[in-house]
Amino acid sequence: MKIEEKLDLLRTIQKVEAPPYLFTRIVAKIKNEPEVEVSTGKITAIGLALFILLLVNIAIISNNVSRKNSQTGIAQSYGLSSTNSFYHD
Repeated sequence: MKIEEKLDLLRTIQKVEAPPYLFTRIVAKIKNEPEVEVSTGKITAIGLALFILLLVNIAIISNNVSRKNSQTGIAQSYGLSSTNSFYHD
């Protein structure tokens, strides 16, 4: 099929009309949905849990950084390479 034939097929597409009052029915259903309320206790608990998770992550990351620095110092004191690269300047 050539490009013109494909474009001709696209020109045959007709616009579809929505049923009358469809939008108003959708809006009415949305308005009739019950509102979901979350208690302040649940919000506080979730916030506290996320804060504790953040503190644990910070502690783990700082522990790994300090451990890596001490391992690098030990390797350098023995004259060993602290990297996995075989090519040094």
